[in-house]
Amino acid sequence: MSDTSAHLALPFIFPGQAQKHVTLNEVIGLLDALIQCHLIDTERTEPPTSPNNGDRHLVASGSTGSWVGKDHHIAVLIDGAWAFLAPKTGWQVTSEQDDLLRTYDGTSWEPATLQLGKAGINTPADESNRLAVSSDGSLFTHAGSGHQLKLNKAAASDTASLLWQTGFEGRAEIGLTGDDNLHIKIADLSDTWLDALVLDRAKGWVGLNEASPAQPLHIAGGNPCVRLQESADGYLDLMNTQATQSTIRHTALDGQALIDISPEPLDGTSHAMFRFFRSTNTTGSARLDIHVGNGTFETNCRLAGNGSGFVNALHGDFGVGTDAPQVTLDVNGPVRVGSYSAAALPATVPPAQIIYISDETGGPTLAYSDGSDWRRITDGAVVS
Repeated sequence: MSDTSAHLALPFIFPGQAQKHVTLNEVIGLLDALIQCHLIDTERTEPPTSPNNGDRHLVASGSTGSWVGKDHHIAVLIDGAWAFLAPKTGWQVTSEQDDLLRTYDGTSWEPATLQLGKAGINTPADESNRLAVSSDGSLFTHAGSGHQLKLNKAAASDTASLLWQTGFEGRAEIGLTGDDNLHIKIADLSDTWLDALVLDRAKGWVGLNEASPAQPLHIAGGNPCVRLQESADGYLDLMNTQATQSTIRHTALDGQALIDISPEPLDGTSHAMFRFFRSTNTTGSARLDIHVGNGTFETNCRLAGNGSGFVNALHGDFGVGTDAPQVTLDVNGPVRVGSYSAAALPATVPPAQIIYISDETGGPTLAYSDGSDWRRITDGAVVS
């Protein structure tokens, strides 16, 4: 039979042993040192200068003096002498120095890690929610620099997400839901989950109301699909720094490809306008080109403005009030020209202008310019 116990190495009392009280008092002293072991500190390598009976310390690596060779031992002052308790794997102590719980792993004392099957803070936990917290707030803070909250899933088809609820019913969700793309989902009034926004992991493309974006920005929706609303002037800015053009394209899967631009003044009285203009002062024109519909991008007609404004038909004839012009300018209806008095006629240059003179000597008449004079259309006489 051993003279000491298996775990704490406490001395046994044997039959016929003299002064049994000495052995018993030694055992009680060691038990007093080990039970509820709360140390003064954990980083000391030598004894303090003025210790008190019962003081307990953890001997740090590199021990010196009367503690030399006792690294990782528990040193306790009993009746003025230091006793040393050699730790065994699994022993645990706390310290006044930092209030940490430490566990001996067979080599060194390490801060203990808490491993629980379930934990409920102010509310019960269950098998689905093994960590449950009922509180006005939860704080996760840094330990000196940054901080990350990690949600990990086993496979791409699984879900790792944050779920927002009202009355324990889902209302919104953000995360990797069913694949490795980032989804922002909402539940509509019928509790059907909709992908409000999807970020495609493979290409970085964005889908709005579209789970599988086919373009860098893919918007799917009803009528209207996109609204820009500002308290002041709002605008959509298309900038292409690599080329001379940006493209808005409507691809129709069936039927005609139609793009409606509909300015609608909500007050019922303001103008409804569609404008082309330059925000920078350049010599180039602001224009609307209509191309030949054969994929060649050849311009067929152009509406342009270069400061004074003009209409230029690049190909074919131009019709006003008719979709089948027969000559260069074909007007289906009356044409009105500017009205002037004989005393305030405009310049005759360039020639071939036509005006209406309201008080010509022979009566109101149309007149044309020859580059030098205004002449009556009826007989070619100079206007007087």
